[in-house]
Amino acid sequence: MAIDTTFKPLTSTFALASGTALQPVPKDASSGVNSFRIKNTGAARAYINWGLAAPGVPVAPAVGVPVPNSVGLEAAGTIYLDLPQSVFFNCSAAATFEITPGSGGTGG
Repeated sequence: MAIDTTFKPLTSTFALASGTALQPVPKDASSGVNSFRIKNTGAARAYINWGLAAPGVPVAPAVGVPVPNSVGLEAAGTIYLDLPQSVFFNCSAAATFEITPGSGGTGG
């Protein structure tokens, strides 16, 4: 018996632009969200970060200096992250992302 790991959207997709922290799922929601599909909709590599409180604008990491809770995505890149449903997101300057709360996350 195979395990179904396909991403299943559970709420609306949200647009995220730099400098505006976004919490797609309210803390008290009971939607069953346990992962997020995040897509870079810009034309260049961009960074997105997350936290349990509104994070600041992320920057590219420097050699030897780790940047916690942050990931860079190439243009049109998509990633699936397992995060608490009440997490906040922010992204680097001149960047735009689509964030879809859902369940699962290896494709879809």
